[in-house]
Amino acid sequence: MASPVPESIELKLFRIEKDLKHLKLLYEQHFAGLLKLEPLREHDAFKKALNGINMLDVKATATKFRYQGIKAQYLQYQRLWEKIHRQIEEGTYKRDLFLLEKKTSEQQRPDWANSPNAAAEKTSNAPAKGKSLKQLEDLYDKVKASMKAGDKIPAKEKFVESIQKELQRAREKNPGKTVSIGLTKKEDGKLSIKIGVKS
Repeated sequence: MASPVPESIELKLFRIEKDLKHLKLLYEQHFAGLLKLEPLREHDAFKKALNGINMLDVKATATKFRYQGIKAQYLQYQRLWEKIHRQIEEGTYKRDLFLLEKKTSEQQRPDWANSPNAAAEKTSNAPAKGKSLKQLEDLYDKVKASMKAGDKIPAKEKFVESIQKELQRAREKNPGKTVSIGLTKKEDGKLSIKIGVKS
């Protein structure tokens, strides 16, 4: 006859199941933009609680199965969260792209994007992957830093909106192809944006 399962183990498993559901909710809120910071403290606390359960002395099959199920579900969530973080860094996360495209589609393209300088954007030696909003803002900061005193540059918001519209146009003209964006250095030392298309 199997030894009775200590009540403390059952209670720990119940709390861990509850904590995992709460952690999943926090990450969903984080990826939805409701929480600015990743719930790392809660994540670390959950991992510590999960790894702190000693199942060696537990002989009840049902309890062992329950523990393994919780652990497998957590590992599945963890892989998903890591995947979404990579997509966000690469600018391929659907929620970020949807918000950017929705925002830019509601406004007209700024006049500066049609200026003669736009021709310089079509050449580059090092195109990069698609950029998220944060990465587009970083590109803006780099371009602005390369400008000389007195040079004109649009506001950051208009700059991002214009680049996003250019990306959208490139996608529409080249369905099924990869659209990338990067920086190119002109003869005068200034940096400009380049949008490229790969098969």
